[in-house]
Amino acid sequence: MKKNLLIIIAIIITLFIADRFIRPGIESAGVGKVKEETRINSEELKVEDYEKIYLKAIKKAESYEIKDKELLRWVVKGIASREMDNKPELTKKALIRNAREQIQLDKANIEYAEVKYDIKATDQELEALAHEQLRHLTSDISLDGYLRAFAKTYDLSPKEVLLEIEKSSIMLMVTNEKLYPKLVEVYNSDDRAEVSRKYGSEVRSFMAGIEPEIDA
Repeated sequence: MKKNLLIIIAIIITLFIADRFIRPGIESAGVGKVKEETRINSEELKVEDYEKIYLKAIKKAESYEIKDKELLRWVVKGIASREMDNKPELTKKALIRNAREQIQLDKANIEYAEVKYDIKATDQELEALAHEQLRHLTSDISLDGYLRAFAKTYDLSPKEVLLEIEKSSIMLMVTNEKLYPKLVEVYNSDDRAEVSRKYGSEVRSFMAGIEPEIDA
């Protein structure tokens, strides 16, 4: 339950920040045969199916000769998500652009939390969250398949995938867990949507080089 709450908080905050990167006509960047716009029924997928999807995505991303593992993992996620949503493929340029923007977004979120609110994830906290996620893999087969694919490709353990390849995501989740109670106090609100919207506005201003105004 706690793990799911952390993920929800991270996703909500990211979604409110991410509107800075929404681009009109993104589908026009697709290549190849256009698929019917229907999602794959995730209830029908097994962990082995997710593993195959991510293995295929890793192979595709590696063909782009991406050296940076942080960039690679976001390109992999971009390719895999299009596959699971049954959407047309994006071009290499679009995938890399989206990946770089996501990296910029995560870094800004983490950096601003430290600069403004003195919130920073420790190595011990990263280890603890990674351990917790591994304990709950049976209830998250998509993550299980993702970890298996990267572990198999790069000869790593699932824990090493989390703490090396997924380190920034783990750091973001820990940061958001520690940050949320402080934001509730600063904004005088425990409404998650409102807190996330206000914090997202702060981070957008931070990224734009504007002194954020605390909308309490």
